[in-house]
Amino acid sequence: IEEMKLFNQTTTFCYSWDQVVGAFWKRYPNPFSQHVLSEDVLERRMVGRTLYTKRLLVKTNSLPKWGERFISVRTLPVLEESIIDLDSKCIRTFTRNIHHKKVMNVEESVTYEPKNNLVETLVTKQAKIMSHIYGFSFAIEAFGYERFKKNSSKANKGYIHILSAIHDAKMPKNSSTDTLERVFEETKETFKDVARGKAKLAKGFANSPLYVHYRHEA
Repeated sequence: IEEMKLFNQTTTFCYSWDQVVGAFWKRYPNPFSQHVLSEDVLERRMVGRTLYTKRLLVKTNSLPKWGERFISVRTLPVLEESIIDLDSKCIRTFTRNIHHKKVMNVEESVTYEPKNNLVETLVTKQAKIMSHIYGFSFAIEAFGYERFKKNSSKANKGYIHILSAIHDAKMPKNSSTDTLERVFEETKETFKDVARGKAKLAKGFANSPLYVHYRHEA
């Protein structure tokens, strides 16, 4: 039986789902997520009123002294896949590290759904933290769980910080449809070039769960 650490969390954002989806692509940078160094779009497609996106995030990878014997690098690439469905008003993301999975494999899924007659948004987050290093897996998973919990809190604070900066400053509010269509139109030409430059990297992601899902949807 495979052992792992499981993380479950529900959070309520005091912003409507339309506001949350409008700020989704503006989450980084923010003061609470300085460990996120870069973000690149590998692929994006809009099918009907559903937007599918695959991004590569690069994050810092701070480790305790004992962890340096297993991983020497200080940055870690992470694959983030998302589905934004305007009709069902649901954002789903699936995130996982793509290197050093034997040492620590972290798989996270998050959903954002309307709550309380659409005036708030319910955020449901789940994660699995696994290690396959014999004799050290328990310690590595415990460390990974605590770090994930800390970073999850930072991610929520960062998202709320961006939402507050946009809406509490009384900036113009776009509908979720306008926001998604504008993002798609502004970037679709860029993604042609991105797809060429990232083709080799993208091949390694072809079997990821959300990618398989959206190929069937398309």
